[in-house]
Amino acid sequence: MVFSPAGDNAYKSDLFLDRFLDEDYFGLGVCRWSVVGMTVEFHHSKVTFSPALYDEDLLAGNKVTRFFSTRSYGHAENGRIDIGATSASAFDNPDATFSISMQADRAAPN
Repeated sequence: MVFSPAGDNAYKSDLFLDRFLDEDYFGLGVCRWSVVGMTVEFHHSKVTFSPALYDEDLLAGNKVTRFFSTRSYGHAENGRIDIGATSASAFDNPDATFSISMQADRAAPN
């Protein structure tokens, strides 16, 4: 997925859910496809900030916000994946956090 600017601190991308069709691709029975979710990776030095938007929220168009500690951002020399938390209060210092919000909107058919 490629993200392009869509306003102040906002980015947009397209996710196509209908690319895979339920078919018998190999003569072994019908393969059934469904979306489980999507993750996004934001890299800062050796840290990957990776919030997720799971199927229920993705398909319902719910806005999901994940919170990350500025301390995690500041200690980027330690390689790791940070998936964030659902609330800033999950951290010792909730005021020292930043957030990433994601929301899926259904596109109108062409």
